[in-house]
Amino acid sequence: MKLVNSLVMVALIGLCGCNTWMRAYVAVHDAADEVLTSKTNALPAVIPPVVVAPPVADPAPIAVDISGEVIDPIGYMEASVAANAHYEECHIEPATGLMVRVPVWRPSAGNWWMLSSLFEGQVKRDGSELVCNNFVKNGMAVEVMGFCDYELHGDTPDTVRYIVKGNRCPYTGERRYIVSRVHKAK
Repeated sequence: MKLVNSLVMVALIGLCGCNTWMRAYVAVHDAADEVLTSKTNALPAVIPPVVVAPPVADPAPIAVDISGEVIDPIGYMEASVAANAHYEECHIEPATGLMVRVPVWRPSAGNWWMLSSLFEGQVKRDGSELVCNNFVKNGMAVEVMGFCDYELHGDTPDTVRYIVKGNRCPYTGERRYIVSRVHKAK
């Protein structure tokens, strides 16, 4: 009974505050004594409901102006991408647990670079969908063109076989490629 008394007192101090805990403690103590000493050991008839805060929805994505010129990703030079190829290819998976690769179009060379680090913190899961909104970073307006399920070798932004175009894609754990390009931010 002493353990029950102590636990009840600590809980009531936390829930009720210092000013009212003593009155609440006495009331709960008396109710607990009645339950523990009754012949039927029945629980009190009224159990207060557990209040759960409603989920907070993510804010609407910020509109990003992607009308600027398509450019190579700023700050990703050929030597640094080559030296960090493993990091760029695999970075998002350990960070989020999502099977995602991020090819970014490089117009100067007419090919794609895997730049997962550019997208760090941008890819999320919303129920059964992957979500990646357009964003601005380091003078770049990054456009998510859509999602595909294969590596883009020999494709251009116009020839990609998309699963879906836009910023949301059905996701059940299989690998997805987030097809993107970079614009000069305005």
